[in-house]
Amino acid sequence: EEQMAILVQRVSGSYHGKYFYPTIGGVGVSYNTYVWESNMNPEAGMLRMVYGLGTRAVDRIEGDYARIVALDKPILRTSINNQDLRQFSQHDADVLDVEENVIKSISVRDITGAVQDTQLEYVATRDFELENRLREMGRSFNKEWLITFDDFLKNSSFVNTMQTIMKTLEKVYRYPVDIEFTVNFDQQGDYRINLLQCRPLQVYGLGGEAKLPEAIDDCKIFFKAE
Repeated sequence: EEQMAILVQRVSGSYHGKYFYPTIGGVGVSYNTYVWESNMNPEAGMLRMVYGLGTRAVDRIEGDYARIVALDKPILRTSINNQDLRQFSQHDADVLDVEENVIKSISVRDITGAVQDTQLEYVATRDFELENRLREMGRSFNKEWLITFDDFLKNSSFVNTMQTIMKTLEKVYRYPVDIEFTVNFDQQGDYRINLLQCRPLQVYGLGGEAKLPEAIDDCKIFFKAE
């Protein structure tokens, strides 16, 4: 006879009007398989962070982007300019609507318009370039924000704390780990990390090391990456 287990877990978050969500939701891995520069250290680990429920950090959503944080170079990003940053950033947030008792995806622009600036400063950066453009076009607007987490990553102990958490778990598991977490802030700006889940890091395609040829004629190369 088959049996099934059910895990019931309290949602980590805070009330923001009729919405309930954590300020930051994310996933972390203690071994970074997504290094995009040769001087990055995979052993340092990596985070995928979003504003709101961590569903958008767990599930990749077309057209929306979590903030990827290499923990040895937390401010380094793959985007080059403000236009890239605007395009490849988070545009919607997942929240619990406590009045309707449903999970909703809400535009970041709509939700930031109803949240106090002091709360947004932990996770967002003012988009002055877009504000100036809207002003020149004669359009009315609220403050425009980009979800970047820059100030939090630069000016808090968060990066070191997350590395310590994951390396401690990795040591006990004796294997790289994959975690889910939230971050909530109090009125004084202090933060609390909640560890929601931990499991061995699942990586597809592990096997014997492939031996690459040392020299290939340029005419046989379709594309090249390092």
